Amino acid sequence: VTVLSAGEAAGAASRRPLLLLLGAVGCVLLIACANVGHLFLVRAIDRDREMAVRVALGARSGGLVRLLLLESTLVVLLGGALGLVLAGWSLPLVRVLDPELVPGWHELALDGRVLAFGAGLLGLVTVACGLVPALRAAYRPPAARSDAGGLRRAIIVAEVALSVVLLVGAGLFFRSLDRIQRVDPGFDPDPVLAATIFLSGSKYGEDAKQAEFFSSLVQQLARVPGVEAAGAVTTLPMNPVGIDYDLPFSADGTPPGAAAERQEVDIRVAEGDYFRALGVPLLRGRALGVRDRADAARVAVVNETLVRRFLGGADPVGRRVWVGGGLSEVTIVGLVGDIRHRGLAARPRPELYVPSAQYPHGGMTVVIRGRGDPAALAGALKEQVYALDRDQPISSLVTLPDLLSRSVAPRRTQLVLFGGFAARALILAAVGVYGVVAYAVGRRSREIGIRIALGASGPSVRRTVLLPGLALAGAGVLLGGAAAWWLARLLASELYEVSPHDPRTYFAAALVLLAVAWAACEIPARRAVRTDPMIALRSE
Repeated sequence: VTVLSAGEAAGAASRRPLLLLLGAVGCVLLIACANVGHLFLVRAIDRDREMAVRVALGARSGGLVRLLLLESTLVVLLGGALGLVLAGWSLPLVRVLDPELVPGWHELALDGRVLAFGAGLLGLVTVACGLVPALRAAYRPPAARSDAGGLRRAIIVAEVALSVVLLVGAGLFFRSLDRIQRVDPGFDPDPVLAATIFLSGSKYGEDAKQAEFFSSLVQQLARVPGVEAAGAVTTLPMNPVGIDYDLPFSADGTPPGAAAERQEVDIRVAEGDYFRALGVPLLRGRALGVRDRADAARVAVVNETLVRRFLGGADPVGRRVWVGGGLSEVTIVGLVGDIRHRGLAARPRPELYVPSAQYPHGGMTVVIRGRGDPAALAGALKEQVYALDRDQPISSLVTLPDLLSRSVAPRRTQLVLFGGFAARALILAAVGVYGVVAYAVGRRSREIGIRIALGASGPSVRRTVLLPGLALAGAGVLLGGAAAWWLARLLASELYEVSPHDPRTYFAAALVLLAVAWAACEIPARRAVRTDPMIALRSE
C-alpha cells in the first residue's frame, strides 16, 4: 500500500520532467557562472600591477578579497535584478505554453519562495564568480602570478561539455516527439466533436432511464444536418474525463479457476454508431446496434489485441467468452481495430465493447462526426441535450484534434523548455570560446605582429588562432558526449522509441557545437590576420 497526499498524487507524473528541467536550468547557470567567472579572472590578471601597488602601500589580503568580492557582488546583483524583471515579463509567455505538464501551471507566479530561492542562488553565484579571482589577487605574490591559462581553458572545456549535454537532451526529446506524433492513434480525429455528460438528479436513478437518455440523444444528433455519425462511449481515447473498467476475463466462456492466471480486459460501454463516428475500422462481423436491446442476447465487440493475446488470433465472431463484474457470458459479434486509449506512447490493451442498452451507464462521452469544422456542431449538441433535459449540464466539450494535440502537450512543452535552455547554453558557450580566443589574441599581439613582419601568411596566422580554440571545443565535445552518454539513462522513461544513446543525436549535437565554436573563433582569427605589425610592436 502506498499512501500519498492529494498534492503528491496530482504532481507525481510531473516530478521527473520537472527535475530534468531543473537540471537543465542548473547547467545553464553553471555555464553563465563560468563565463562571468572567466571575465573576473581576466580582469584580475589585467589588474596585477594595481594589486601589487596596493599591497606595497599596506593593503591587507582580507581587504583585497572584500574589495573584489564587493565588485562581483554588485555585478551579480545588477544581473539578478535584471533577471527578475525579465522573469516577470516572460511569465505570461510561459503560461501560454500548454499547462498539461504540471497541475497549476496557469497559477505560476513570482512569490516569496521563488524570490528567496533566487536570492540564495545569487549568493552562490557571487562566491562562484568572484572568489577564485579574489583569492588569486590577494594571496599570490606578484612574482608567482600568471595568466591562469590552464584554469581559463578548463573553464571553456567545462562550458562546452555542459552545452553538449543539453544539446543531446534536446535532440533526444525532439526525436521522441517526432516519433510519437507519427503514431497511428487507431481512429480518425478530424472532424469529430465530443462532449462528456454525467447524468445528474434522481430522475436517472434507474438503469432504463440512463439508457433511454443516451439512446435518444444519439438518435437525435444523427438527424442533425451536417452530422455523418453519432455515438457515445464511457471512456473516450486520451480523455482524462471518463470512467474506465478493468475486469477479469476468460476466453473459455466460464469463470477461471482460483489457480488460473488472472486475465483482464478494458470494458467500454458504447451507444449508437460509435465506431463509425470515431473512425475506428470494423475488421470483421458487425458493430453494436439497435438490435442489441436489454432483453436480447448479451453481445460484445473486441479489439485486435484481445484476439491476439487471449484467443490465439482466431476468428472471434460467434465465440462465447466470460467477463467479470456482472457481465457473465457474452457472445462476440464483431472485431475492430486497436485504439491507443491511454496515450500515443501506450500500447493498445485488450478491449471489449458492450451495448449501452444491456449495460446502462450514467456517464458517457457523446461523439459526433460532422462535415467541416467540428466545433460548429457544439451549438446543435447543446440544443439536443437541453431539449431532452434543460437542467442537464455538459461536463466538457472538446474536438478530437485538440484532444489528440493535448495528449502530447507535456512532451511538447518539455521540448520547448529544454530546447530553449540548450539554445541559451550554446550561445553562452560560444561567448565563452570567443572570449578565451579573443583574449589570447590580445595577449599574443606582439608575437603575431612579429610573425607577420617575418612573412607569415594569413592562413598560417589564422590556423595558429583557430586550432587552439577548436581543440578546446573538441575536448569539451568529447567530455560532454561521455557525460551525456552516462546521464542519458535518466531520460529513458521520457523518450518514445528513441534510444537514449542514439548515435545520430550525439553526432548532430557535436557537429552543431563544433560549428558554433568555429564561428566564435573565426572573428578573433580574422582580426589577428589583419594585425598591423608596426602598431602591434609599437604598442609593446
